[in-house]
Amino acid sequence: MSTRITSTFHPSSSIISSVKCSLISPDLSHLVVAKLNSVSVYSILESGLQLECSVGVRGKVRVVRAVPIQNSHRSNLLILLDHPDPELLIFTYTETSEPKTATLNIKHQIPLDERGNRPSELCTDAIVHPSGVFGVVSCYTGKLKVVMMESGEVHNVQIPELNLLSFTFLPLVHKHNYALALLYIDYKEHIQLVSRNLRISPSSESNVDLDISSYSHLLPPTTISYKHLPNPAETAVHLIPIPADEDYMYDMHMDEDEHETDVFLGGILVVGGRKVLLYELTSQEVQEFKPVKGKGKRKRDSKKQKQIDASTPTPTPNTDSGSSKQKNLNEIKKRDPRATVEWPWSWVTACTPVDEDESSHKILIGDAFGRLAMLSLYRFKEFGMVLIPLGETSPPTSLTYLSNQITFIGSHLGDSQLVRISQVALSTAKESLTLPIPESVGTRISVEEFNGLEDERGKGPSSGGSGGSGGTDSRKGIKKGWIVATHGSFVEVIQTFKNIAPIRDAVLADLDGSGQSHIVTCSGGGNAGSVNIVRIGADFEETASLWNCSPLLLHHHHPPLHPRLHPNLNPTSTPNPTQLECVDTSHDFILPNQTLYIGNMALKTAGKYDEDSALVVQVVPEAAVLLQYDAVLGRWTCVDRVEADADKGGSGSRGGSGGGSRGGSMMKFVKASGNASQLLIAQAGGWVAVYTVQMREGKLRLVRTTARKLDLAEQKSPFLFPSPSPSWYNTEISALTCPLLDPSKHFTRLIAAAFWHTNQLALYTFTPQSAELELLCQSPLGALTSPVRAVVMGFMSVGRYRVEDRESHLCVFAGLADGGVVSWEVVVEEEDVGGGRSSSSSRVG
Repeated sequence: MSTRITSTFHPSSSIISSVKCSLISPDLSHLVVAKLNSVSVYSILESGLQLECSVGVRGKVRVVRAVPIQNSHRSNLLILLDHPDPELLIFTYTETSEPKTATLNIKHQIPLDERGNRPSELCTDAIVHPSGVFGVVSCYTGKLKVVMMESGEVHNVQIPELNLLSFTFLPLVHKHNYALALLYIDYKEHIQLVSRNLRISPSSESNVDLDISSYSHLLPPTTISYKHLPNPAETAVHLIPIPADEDYMYDMHMDEDEHETDVFLGGILVVGGRKVLLYELTSQEVQEFKPVKGKGKRKRDSKKQKQIDASTPTPTPNTDSGSSKQKNLNEIKKRDPRATVEWPWSWVTACTPVDEDESSHKILIGDAFGRLAMLSLYRFKEFGMVLIPLGETSPPTSLTYLSNQITFIGSHLGDSQLVRISQVALSTAKESLTLPIPESVGTRISVEEFNGLEDERGKGPSSGGSGGSGGTDSRKGIKKGWIVATHGSFVEVIQTFKNIAPIRDAVLADLDGSGQSHIVTCSGGGNAGSVNIVRIGADFEETASLWNCSPLLLHHHHPPLHPRLHPNLNPTSTPNPTQLECVDTSHDFILPNQTLYIGNMALKTAGKYDEDSALVVQVVPEAAVLLQYDAVLGRWTCVDRVEADADKGGSGSRGGSGGGSRGGSMMKFVKASGNASQLLIAQAGGWVAVYTVQMREGKLRLVRTTARKLDLAEQKSPFLFPSPSPSWYNTEISALTCPLLDPSKHFTRLIAAAFWHTNQLALYTFTPQSAELELLCQSPLGALTSPVRAVVMGFMSVGRYRVEDRESHLCVFAGLADGGVVSWEVVVEEEDVGGGRSSSSSRVG
C-alpha cells in the first residue's frame, strides 16, 4: 500500500526582530519586521501601519538592523541568518509611483559559515556602527566578523572572550573611535565586562587592517556578581550604550570645585538580571564634549586622566594561553557601578530607547510575561535611575519605538501589538498597582512621595517611600534608583497582529455541526496563552479566542511556566453553551501536577456505548485517574487510578485496583490522547498503551488492551537513521493523537505519533479485537526541520470515512515547535502482484 502525502506550510506569524528606519526620505519612516523566514516593510502613517512589501528568506532569520547610508538620510537593511548556514544579507529598498510596488533587492549576500569552527552558543548577533561604515557579527566562538557595508568584505578578528554573552559599541561622539563593550563568561565562570579598541586602518584600496588586541581605558574591565545576573547563560543579557548629554546630565551652574563624580560621562547599561546596572566611562578626553566651563572642565579632565593612567595597568596583546593571559585576567577586578535599580519582575526579553534622537535617556524594557516598564535617566544626578511600571502587553521579543508615544511590540508567544503609552493612567483603579512590586524591594516609592522629592531639586532623595532606601550609597558612591509604585495601566492597544505560534496542542473538531471541521489550537506562553479556533483553508482566520491568561509566577527566578491545572484554579461546568461557571473545589482532580490530557469516556454495556457519559479521565505524569460524577453529592469522585511507575510499557498495573504485577522502572507518562472509548498514553522510552473503561467485579476500571514500544528503527529503511544510534534515538514520543475519524463509531483504528530527535511522524493502525499496532506510513527523515508538538487528523469529506477511499481525503496536520504548521493528505495506492492485490510501503510525497 503506497501512501502519498502532500504537505503545505503555513507562513510563520511570530516576530523575531524589528527596527525603525527611513528607507526613502527623512519625511517618511518605515518599520521593518523580521519573521522566521520573511521580512516585511511597513510605512508609518498617521492612520497606522501600511504594508509596503514582503520578501521570503531562505534560512532562519536571527536579527534585522538598519544600515545608515553615509551623507544621506536613507538606510539599507542588514539581515543575519542563523546557523547551520549563517549568512549576512544587505537589502536596498526601492519604490515607484505605483502604490504597493515597493521591492527589497539584495545588494550583498555574504556567507559567514566556516568549517571546523564552533558556533557561538550564547551570542549570535549583529550590530552596525552609527556611521554605517561597518558592522560587527558574532556567530562563532572566539571570533568576531567585521563587515564593510559598502564593499561587503568580511574581516575576521580573534578575541579571547570565548563565551560571549552580549556586545555593543561604546557611546563615543568621535565617529572614528571604534570601541566595543564585551560581556562574557571566563574560564573561571566569572561574568566579566571589558571594552576593546577596534582600530580600522585601510592599508590599500582593497585591504583593511584590523586590531582589537588592546583593552580600552574608557571602560575598565570589571567583574559582575551572579547575584545581579543569576542565569546569564539561560536568559538574554542586553548591553545598552548611554551617551552623556549636557541637557540631561550636567548642571549648567556647577561650580568648578564641585566633585568630579557629579558629572556623568556616559556609560554602558547592563539589563537582564535582578538589577539594572550602569557602568560609567572613565575618560572625557576622547569624547570631545563642549566644556561647561572650559578651565574647570579641562582641569578635571587632566586630573581624571592622570588617575586613570596611573591606576589602570596596560594589558598585553590577546592570547588564549600562557602567563600573559593569566596576567590579564588577574587585572580584571570588581568595579562598582555608577548607578543601580532593582528589576522586580521576570527575565528581560526586549528593550528599546524611547527618545527619537536615540539619546537613550528613556528606555522601554519588557519581560517574558509582558510586563512593560520605562527606565528614566532624566535628572540622573539627583535621582539616579527611575523605573516606572506602565502595564502589561504581549511577551515581547522585540520593542521598537515609532513616534508620538507609539511603540511596536513584536512577540513570539502572543499577538504582536501596536500600543500607545499614555502620560496619565487610562484606568483609575487605586487599589491595584500597575505591576506587582514585592514588598521586599527597598527602593519602592509611591507617586506622591516621588513628586515630593522632585520639588527638592539638587538635593536628591534622602529618605525612602514604602521600602525606604534609595538615593546614594555614601560608602561606595552608588546611586540606588527608585521604582515608582504607579496605579492603573498606561498602555493602550491600538492594533493587533494575530499570531498562532507556538502551537502547544491542537485538535480537529466540527464545532457547529456543518460537516466542516475546524482546527482548535492551544498556543502561546507567558501571559499570552490562547485557545484559537481557525478555519481550514488557504489561510488561518481566528473566529474565537481566550486571551490575557494571567501568569501564575511572580518572580523572575522561578522556572518557566508549563501548561497545568493550578491548585488555586477551579474546574468549570457549562450550564449552557455560552457560559462557564466555577464549580466547587472538593473534587478528586489532580490539580498540583501538569495535566497531559483530560476528557470524557463512555462505558460499553450490553454491546452499546453510553451516550451520556458521567466519566472523565485525567492523565498527569504520575498517574491516570478515572472520575465519575456523583449527581447526589455534586462532585467528581475518583473510581480508579493507574500509576505511571507501576511498570514499564503500561502493563495495566494500578495502584489499589490490581490487574498486573508491580515493580519495574520508574516511568512517567509523557503524552496522552483519547476519544470516546480509548485512552492512549505514551511513556518515556517509546512505550504506548491503550486503555478502555470496563466493569470488573462490579467496579469501573481502566483496563489496558494494547501495549507496544514504538521504534522506527525496526522499519524497512534502517539506512535512513544514524548508525550506530542510541537506543532512545527513535523512540521518544513528542506528540500523540487518536481522534474519532468516523462520527458513527466510538473508537478509531488509526493513531498518529511523532518522535523527538528524528522529527518524524508515523501513522499506526489496529483493530479493537487485536493487541497489535501496525505501522501504516511514516514521514522520511529530514522532511521536518523542527519537532512535532501537536498532531490533528480528520477526513475532509462528509460521509466518507475509509482510508482506502480516495474521495475521503484523510489529512494530517502537525504543529511544529517553531510555530509552523505542516499538512499531509494520506492516499492509498494498491498494486496487482501475481493476480492479487498487494500493498506497497508508505512514503511522503
